[in-house]
Amino acid sequence: MGHITDKVKGAAGFFRRAFGFFGEYGIAGCALLSLALEFVIECLSHKGIISALWFTISSLQFFIIGFAVIAVTMSAALFFKRRWFVYAAVAIPWMTFGVTQRVLMGIRAEPFAAVDFVILMSAFRLVPSYIGVGGIILSLGAIGAAVFGAVILFRRAPKCEPCPKKAIAFILSCALVILFGYAGGSFVPELEFSYEDAVEAYDRYGFTYCFTRSFFDFGVEEPDEYSEESVKELLSKLSDEKDDATDFASSPNVVFLQLESFFDPSYINDLEMTENPLPNFTAMKENFTSGKLHVNTIGGGTANTEFQVLCGMNLSHFGICEYPYSTILDNKTAPSLATVFTSVGYTACAMHNHTATFYGRNSVYANLGFDTFVPVEYMNGVEYNAIGWEKDSVLTSQITDALESSAGRDFVFAVSVEGHGNYPDYDTVGENGIHVSGVTYTESRYRMEYYVNTLKSMDDFLGSLTEALEKYPEPVMLVVYGDHMPSLGLTENDISYGSLYYTEYVIWTNYESEREVRDIESYKLGSLALSKLGIRGNAINRLHNEMSFSGGDFQEKLKLLEYDILYGDNFSTEAFVPDMKFGLHDIRITSCVMRDSLVVYGENFTPFSAVFVNGVKRTTEFVSPNMLVCPSVRLSMGQEISVSQISGSVTKLPGSKSIRYGK
Repeated sequence: MGHITDKVKGAAGFFRRAFGFFGEYGIAGCALLSLALEFVIECLSHKGIISALWFTISSLQFFIIGFAVIAVTMSAALFFKRRWFVYAAVAIPWMTFGVTQRVLMGIRAEPFAAVDFVILMSAFRLVPSYIGVGGIILSLGAIGAAVFGAVILFRRAPKCEPCPKKAIAFILSCALVILFGYAGGSFVPELEFSYEDAVEAYDRYGFTYCFTRSFFDFGVEEPDEYSEESVKELLSKLSDEKDDATDFASSPNVVFLQLESFFDPSYINDLEMTENPLPNFTAMKENFTSGKLHVNTIGGGTANTEFQVLCGMNLSHFGICEYPYSTILDNKTAPSLATVFTSVGYTACAMHNHTATFYGRNSVYANLGFDTFVPVEYMNGVEYNAIGWEKDSVLTSQITDALESSAGRDFVFAVSVEGHGNYPDYDTVGENGIHVSGVTYTESRYRMEYYVNTLKSMDDFLGSLTEALEKYPEPVMLVVYGDHMPSLGLTENDISYGSLYYTEYVIWTNYESEREVRDIESYKLGSLALSKLGIRGNAINRLHNEMSFSGGDFQEKLKLLEYDILYGDNFSTEAFVPDMKFGLHDIRITSCVMRDSLVVYGENFTPFSAVFVNGVKRTTEFVSPNMLVCPSVRLSMGQEISVSQISGSVTKLPGSKSIRYGK
């Protein structure tokens, strides 16, 4: 017992001496703490001390910039007597960012950036799917411990004399380092770099530098030569013949199908499977136009692949880890495949068998020119897989329904979700599923088996979809592709073709078409499909199809159009007013009846339908597409009844027109 007491007294003495040192030498103490915090954060980001040390040595200037950023925030403590409490209040968020970076890199293989704060608002309820109940408990425990520690510091830590003059001088010195560093990253040759690979950028330039830069480094940089004359000069080099809707009245319907984390596992070295999980997709590759598809993301970033395919823009021209859906397209219109197809008489429908608000699709799709959006909130018959994601099989009926819902030709852009992670580290397959070998440890085997069997389910959906489209009485082009590689901890050495930035695509048709094998970038896929239909499209599509191989300045021409469309004066495109409805079929109330509960009859209700009485949401039970029940609700004559769809338990989406009870 005395031995333990001596150790406790020794530790207490150490902390008293430490507190005394940092109290007496304020600036030096702040600098040392900031240095230590920066190194710990880089250890988390670089997954180890050795890697962090190598980063510190090989990229010293960026380590110094990261230190300066943290030091500016930590120096706030120098203005207060309760210095240790302020140190803790500043250090805890920084440590949280570092831990978040480490966790996210394991889940989705994409770094933590400023845009994640925006995305979190639309996907907060998905957090349990990524970190599990245990992760939530651990996170809450860590937060509680941090708050408890901060309170102890506030009450027990010795007070220090503020040193505002020295603090201001220290802050200004650090600010000069930061200013030079961030300006130098753009203008000093030895600090030039590209953010095309965000993972590589974080490894090379450090978490703190890249993370803080992500708060203001977004959008397409204005080209030096940007002007109305330069845009018109570029347009003059492209075909000026406009697409005529009458020429495409009998053209094929077009369906784009983006499959979540869809990848052929036969490309994984040494992986053996008891059967091929993708027989339908394999047959499609062998008989129709196909190839590798270069994407800019691994394990996450679905919306960015969407953006590139729909808009034809190169994500490498945007800021670090940027999601244009969140940074610009939530409040600005832009030409896309939807506007191209509607300009030649098609009806454009987007659909997603997951929540409407994820990545802000409920507003973004309208700004991209879609006529209709069908999220899961407007679907019936949805089934869920072992970890709670919606199965893709529901999309077969939704896609065929979309094709049949209009009199003319249709463009359908469908985004699936079944293949989404985080993949479970326990057995979900049992004896009857596909089993794998060649994976070195149990956790990987369970995760891989879950993923492979999910692929089998997605491939079964592909088979049922192509079977339905084969029988469809009109010509149909189906463009199928994976949005990114799965988050399975794979490295380039694990893949037979040596890259984690390629999925595959197939252009399937229910009519005779010429087969071509061609590897392309995702931002060129839409233009490739248009060229096969004889549609010239917008300025970006014509640039892809007419000048992709014109030389090294192609990317500069593309960047000129991207800037003009999203941030400039729109010399290359015409503005339009968004006008998008939700759901293929109108939700309608036909009658309301008071029994023991309120019973609402109507059409096209779903499990996401909620009854509102005088604008107040009431507890609603879904009985069928024609019947909703509100227990214990009593109505008075003349009260207003309506039905709306609820996304994520919070967001109210369009629904029925209102009726008045008893009138």
